[in-house]
Amino acid sequence: MVSVMQTKNTGFSLIELLIAMGLGIFMLAGIIQVTIGSKQAFEVIHAQAASQEAGRFGMSFIGRTTREAGYINPGDINTVDGDEYAADLVNLVSNNTYWAAQDDFTEGAIVVGADSTNTALTDADAALDSFSFRMEGDANNPMLDCAGAVIDSNAGNFTRMSYYVDTNNQLRCAVSGPSGDTSVVLVSGVEDLQVLYGVGNASTTKRVLRYLTATQMTSTDWPYVVTVRLGMLTRSDNTPLDTTGKSYTLLDKTIDATATADGRARQVFTQTIALRSQL
Repeated sequence: MVSVMQTKNTGFSLIELLIAMGLGIFMLAGIIQVTIGSKQAFEVIHAQAASQEAGRFGMSFIGRTTREAGYINPGDINTVDGDEYAADLVNLVSNNTYWAAQDDFTEGAIVVGADSTNTALTDADAALDSFSFRMEGDANNPMLDCAGAVIDSNAGNFTRMSYYVDTNNQLRCAVSGPSGDTSVVLVSGVEDLQVLYGVGNASTTKRVLRYLTATQMTSTDWPYVVTVRLGMLTRSDNTPLDTTGKSYTLLDKTIDATATADGRARQVFTQTIALRSQL
């Protein structure tokens, strides 16, 4: 006679269940911690990338057009047998009524600036620096203004461009010309803009002797601006850092740590732009 042994199926004991739950909670806590850490790291990387991107794009926009400040359309030169000489262009620049005193430009100046931005500019932050320059267009070599429009190339017409920061921390460019006035946002995340002017004099016209703020400049200095030195403070659109502020030096300006105690990532950019028409 064969005896059959019967086994009894049993579940987890209370102790086993508690151990399993403890291990599960421990693993879940680890996963949550890794997730939170990854998110924080992502936010920090995003903040740094955003501030760097604003600075690179902002400086690129300003540099590209400012280097062309004072451009004179060669078509204005009276040629003889199709020849054009450097001396002709020099005489044109010095004698052309195009560079006579207009608006806030002094005679002979192609760049002017201010340590207090004109509030007539769209949403301008009056506490920050701004600068303007003017130039002609060229029908044979179409040039774009900072708003992306072709600059008027008719002789005697000029286009004025002004760079400034608005009250929403956006770098703006205002364009004034024969086609009317407009103001466009170039990049966001720009908190401060400071400008210094590299100036020569009547006997040293192509070399910087000193750097001055707009307030330090006189009417006799503006025609001899050879370079424009920019300082830009950018910031992130998120706040992943602690709220311990940090002071920044932006050319001639010091920004106190109390003004930056908001958890945003910031970065300082500087650039010196040579005005080709002055060299």
